[in-house]
Amino acid sequence: MSLPNSYQDMSADTATYVRRLLDNGMHGLQFEGELESEFERYHLNRYVHLNRVYPLLGALVLVFFIFADHLVIPALFEQTLQIRVADALGIILVTLASRLAWVRNRYQMTLCLGALCIHLSLIAIAVKAAAIDQFHYQTGSIISVIFVCTVLRLQFHYIFPFALLMWLSQVLAMHFLMHLHASQFTELLFLHTFVTLISVLVCYRVEYETRKNFLQQLLLLYEQEELRAAHAELERLSLMDSLTQVANRRHFNKSLETEWNRCLRDDKPLALLMVDVDFFKAYNDAYGHQRGDDCLINVADCLTQTSRRAADLVARYGGEEFAVILPHADQASAQRLAEQIVRQIYELNIENEGSPELKRLTVSVGFSALAPAQGDAPNTLISQADSALYMAKRKGKNRAHGFPANETSETAESAASEGEGEPDIHDESESNGEI
Repeated sequence: MSLPNSYQDMSADTATYVRRLLDNGMHGLQFEGELESEFERYHLNRYVHLNRVYPLLGALVLVFFIFADHLVIPALFEQTLQIRVADALGIILVTLASRLAWVRNRYQMTLCLGALCIHLSLIAIAVKAAAIDQFHYQTGSIISVIFVCTVLRLQFHYIFPFALLMWLSQVLAMHFLMHLHASQFTELLFLHTFVTLISVLVCYRVEYETRKNFLQQLLLLYEQEELRAAHAELERLSLMDSLTQVANRRHFNKSLETEWNRCLRDDKPLALLMVDVDFFKAYNDAYGHQRGDDCLINVADCLTQTSRRAADLVARYGGEEFAVILPHADQASAQRLAEQIVRQIYELNIENEGSPELKRLTVSVGFSALAPAQGDAPNTLISQADSALYMAKRKGKNRAHGFPANETSETAESAASEGEGEPDIHDESESNGEI
C-alpha cells in the first residue's frame, strides 16, 4: 500500500525524527505532530477494505450460530434468532454506511461501538441460557473480543477502552445476572481475563509493526527522493561547465545532435556560432589566471544574455572558445546575432593590455547555418563555423565572419562608431521561435 501523496515529500527534520525512532525503537503508539495525522490517514486507507470485508464475514458467522441455537437451546430459539438477525443486519448496515464520508472518517469508532453492541447481545443470550442451565454459552462472548482485537485492523487507542468495557460487562453480568457457583465464576473470570489480555497485546503488537512499516516506507521514499535529486544534480553538473556555468562540451555535442535531428525532421535551418576570445593567452599572462577566469565568466554571461530564446544553447567549447546553437535560424539571423555579440563584448570595455591595438577585450565569431539533410552530420556545421572563425581571426580579429568565406562582417569598432542605440537584433522574431 503506497503512502499518501501529500506526505511523500517530507522535510529533513522529519526524516531525522523517523530515523531516530527506527534506530532507538518507538516508546508507545504516538508520533509527533503532523506525522501522527498522516499515519492515521495511512492506516485508514490501508485497512478500509479489510475492515469492510471482515465484519461481513462476522455477520455470516452469526448466521451459522442460529443453527447452533436451534440445536442446543431450542426453547430460546425465537429470542436468539431475533438477536442474531438484528446483529447481522446492524453489521451489514454499518458496512454499507462506511462508504459515506462522514462514517468513513469515524469508521474505527463506529466498528468499536458496533462490536460492543454485539458483545452485549451475546451476553444477553448467555444470561438467558444460564437461566435454563446452559452455562457453556458464557464463553460465546469471547469471540467478539478476539474478533475486534485481532481480526479487525483497528488502532490500539480505539480498541483498549472498548476491550475493557467488554471485559467489565462480562464480569458484571456473570456476577449479578447469572447464578454461577464460585468455582464456575472463577474459571470464567480467569478465561475472559486471559483472552482479553492476550487479544489486547496482539492488537498492540500489530499496530506497533504497522507503525514501524509506515516509518520504513516513509524513510525509503525520502531516501529515494534524495537519490533522485542527487542523480539529477550530478546529471546537471555533468552537463555544465563548472567555471562559466554554461553547457559543457558533452552537453553541446548531445544538444547539437538533438537539434540537428529535429531540424532535419521539421525541414528547418540550424545555425552555429563559434566564439573565441582574442589574445586570451596574452590576457592571462598580463593579468593572471584568476582574472582570466573572470574574463571567461563575463564572456559567458554576455553570450547567455544575448541568446535569450529557450531553445538557444550557449556552451563552453574548450579553453577560451564558446559555441552557440541556434535552432530554426538562417544565415542572416546568425550574422545579426554574431555581430551583436562582437559589439557587446567590445562595449564591456574590459582592459586587455595583451591586445596590440585596441587594448580591450574582444572576440571573434564564426557562424554558419544550413538545413540538415540526409547523409549530412552535425560535424559538417561545426567544421563550417570553425572555418569561418579561422577567417575572422585571420582578417584581424574583433569581427564576425560567416561561411562560406566571402561572407564578411564589419568589426565591432566600426559598428559602434556608426551609431549606438541599434535595436536588439536577437529579439525580432522571439515570439514565434524564429530569430
